[in-house]
Amino acid sequence: AGKSTTINSILSVTTPTDYPRDTVAPETSEYSHQAADHAGYEPSISSDWQNQVILGHQPYVLPSKDLEPTTSLSIGTVYGSVFGMELHCLTREEFAKQFHSQLDLKLEWKQVEGALQTMQDIVKEMERLVKVRKQPGDSERTLKNLRKVREDIARLRRRKPLKREEADTRESLERLVHDFVDQFELLDISPWQEDVHLKEYTAGDLWSKTIFYHGTGQNLLHDRHYIRDCLHDLMHVHDERVVGEWIGKGMLVHPLMHHCVKHVIVRVPSTPLDLFDVTIWDHPGSGDGKVIRQGNLTQALQHMDGVFVIMGLDCSLNAAGEDVFRMLNESRIFDRMLQQPDLCASMIALFSNIKGTAAEGMERLVELTKEAERDFPERNRKALLKYFKEANNRRELHDQYDPKSLMALCNEGILTAPILPRLFMSLMHNWTEDADQDEDKSEKVNISGCLKILGALHQIRQRWLPLLLTRLAD
Repeated sequence: AGKSTTINSILSVTTPTDYPRDTVAPETSEYSHQAADHAGYEPSISSDWQNQVILGHQPYVLPSKDLEPTTSLSIGTVYGSVFGMELHCLTREEFAKQFHSQLDLKLEWKQVEGALQTMQDIVKEMERLVKVRKQPGDSERTLKNLRKVREDIARLRRRKPLKREEADTRESLERLVHDFVDQFELLDISPWQEDVHLKEYTAGDLWSKTIFYHGTGQNLLHDRHYIRDCLHDLMHVHDERVVGEWIGKGMLVHPLMHHCVKHVIVRVPSTPLDLFDVTIWDHPGSGDGKVIRQGNLTQALQHMDGVFVIMGLDCSLNAAGEDVFRMLNESRIFDRMLQQPDLCASMIALFSNIKGTAAEGMERLVELTKEAERDFPERNRKALLKYFKEANNRRELHDQYDPKSLMALCNEGILTAPILPRLFMSLMHNWTEDADQDEDKSEKVNISGCLKILGALHQIRQRWLPLLLTRLAD
């Protein structure tokens, strides 16, 4: 809960207010877009910080809508001299594999049903868009083919197959994915705008390609809002107070584009991203519920140098907290920590997200923070110790840690801290020059804990640096 808001907190305080004079705009390509390509579109500057922080709709760059899930794709935030976004698309085989891997009858049937539901939703949306956009070619034949695929999905979803029916069901599922992919790659997936002819390309044209959306390098505020609006379109986070009057007039990004995308890279002129030379990944949360996204997330976590987990204050006591730790376990994060104990203190940071705002009194904020500092680490270390033990049991007998060493590693190897990202954002963007008030606000910034994340980011870099230098020397 609050991952995107937390990353936005880092970006907001480390990004300049304007570009240097010598900033050069990125080169365009066959699949690149700028704000000027969308006739009538104006970045919604009127919907900027002041009002949105109060409303809980923080509109910096990454979609963030209170505590509702908004991140449907993995987003890597990297340094760029100009705001930009890259959509790295799947290959045809990768797109199909997402569904094949979830339609395995060895899985729980509810996961198979979940994947079928995803396919059914996509087909329904495709039917709607073919009608609305008057897609070129024989639209009646396209609609007929889509209707057949939808009916086949519905038939297979009706009941779990009996043992003797599994071979036929598996064959039907494989054929269904093949038919579904054939229809999907014919979909016109270019940005759409009513009565305006834009670049046109199908999903099949985009397999393994990269789609670019970038600013002009002339007005940082405009560029930031354009990329933000594109991300909101991509993630289906639509709110008139955030995206302004453009909503309903067209689409900066096609509504089914996120199914083609492997991951997103967002380029931001942020100082620590440049100096630390890091990529901060914002992954879908463990409570996202989409079986395909969860499978992709588990795989992605295997390649991270460090993991920041943002949890609700009481998350470790309920099923959501258990889901987080189980996913880390499935990603073999704990195994890696046992293999490299000298690096483990920079592998996992647990941050408890407290819902405090600047409007609350100092005493209340201090009370919330102290409560989190007292209870949150203890609860989570107990929960994590179980997974450390499981990882330890997977090791060769002679490599296993004794109980005392394992406990020490668990206690010392994980950073825990309370943070109040919404407090931080509301303070940063309602700042005054009143010296008396600013002293109180400075104290609240420290209480918010968000600067600890920059410290943790620096710590990760420092701990990994000797290893990286050794690899380089080798």
